[in-house]
Amino acid sequence: MNPQLLISVTVLSLLLWTKQCFSRPNKVFVPKHHCNMGMLCNTTKNYPEQEIQRLVERNKKKFAPLSGSVIEPADQLVPQIRNSVEEYEEMNMCRTKRVTVMPKTGFDVNMKLRYIVNVQGFEQVLTYETCVDASSECFGNELLPNDFKTFCKQTYNIVRLVSINNSGKLEYGRFTVPSSCVCSYRRDNRFI
Repeated sequence: MNPQLLISVTVLSLLLWTKQCFSRPNKVFVPKHHCNMGMLCNTTKNYPEQEIQRLVERNKKKFAPLSGSVIEPADQLVPQIRNSVEEYEEMNMCRTKRVTVMPKTGFDVNMKLRYIVNVQGFEQVLTYETCVDASSECFGNELLPNDFKTFCKQTYNIVRLVSINNSGKLEYGRFTVPSSCVCSYRRDNRFI
């Protein structure tokens, strides 16, 4: 047998053995359980908080400025826009509920379940509105002609959140989150 080939095979075997013995298994960073509350979950079983905390500490300069509120409604802008408009009572066409979450797991846009970084000192807070009664009629539906029907519909945005990839590295992941509830309409086929 060729001695050079024998040395190459021995070195390769040693490298593979070293990798198996001293590398962290990827399974730690792949969530196994997910809650049934939609695309994002505040709590999860076996969240690797200590490992994530260490990753955040090692990557502080890169990701620290991104901690805090990631998405929230712009309620503060509305009064500034309306300063010159006469005051009137305002009411949404669909009932909504404001939700604030600090997700620990979620499905990214590729439907892969991932850990999302939310540990002490690095929080990612999402505030959004959801439809209370998705698919129900909007308020004021009776004011439309008979051949139209209104319905409440949840809309979504894609946000970038710091998350853990399968190899245990911090990176931006793209996640779908609810943004608001809108009133839409369509022609009612019964009157065509």
